[in-house]
Amino acid sequence: MIPFPLEQRDPHRDNEGPLGGAEPNDASEVQAEDEREHAKAPRLVCAACGRFVTSRAEAIEVADHHEHTFVNPAGFVYKIGCFAEAFCRAEGPASSNWSWFPGYHWQAVLCTSCGVQLGWLFRSTPHTFYGLVLERLAEASGEES
Repeated sequence: MIPFPLEQRDPHRDNEGPLGGAEPNDASEVQAEDEREHAKAPRLVCAACGRFVTSRAEAIEVADHHEHTFVNPAGFVYKIGCFAEAFCRAEGPASSNWSWFPGYHWQAVLCTSCGVQLGWLFRSTPHTFYGLVLERLAEASGEES
């Protein structure tokens, strides 16, 4: 399990950008802020192949918590962390069946390199976040991709 110190960011505020704070006016300012935030935050990679997925800077709280434990209809237990952004590939149609977050549709998300399922993308107009299975992530050591 990866413990996450969280900055207080509200994923539901329309005036916040992907890094939390008000949207900068200049695109280069957005990119520079993104690079600064990610440079100081630990990088999280796919535990199966080492591909970069997200960083701790993207950790958010949804329903008052970053971490949630859920059981799917087949009885599998998942401990997920919520993230504002992640580099994953959404797969399959969006569904609201058995959604762990009322009002949200979900899609499975896969590692862009090895294809292992990393979690789910949750969408509810206009809010989006990733629920990633924490045991399928690892903290990067060194210069992993």
